[in-house]
Amino acid sequence: MMKRRIISDQHARIPFSLIGVFLLLGSSVTAVYISRLELEKSKEIARSLDVNEIEDLLYSFEADLTNALNLAGLKALKEIGKHPVIQSSLGTSGQINQYP
Repeated sequence: MMKRRIISDQHARIPFSLIGVFLLLGSSVTAVYISRLELEKSKEIARSLDVNEIEDLLYSFEADLTNALNLAGLKALKEIGKHPVIQSSLGTSGQINQYP
């Protein structure tokens, strides 16, 4: 059986593990590059805002969050009203009354 070397191989075949390594390295480099771009962009945005604008953004966020929580609570109460719990996990009323 002949030993084949990857560099001197003329058959244009490469192992799948080598392709996997290149894909892994490529995705890692891309992820690092994108995260650096996002970090630079967020620093740019933070520098362009003054303190009053940031406070206004926080107040708007708080108001939106409050509205979303209120709506979710109202929908949950409506759902509970439509489908109330009518069976106890302890059993029927006769079985519950047997316990002292």
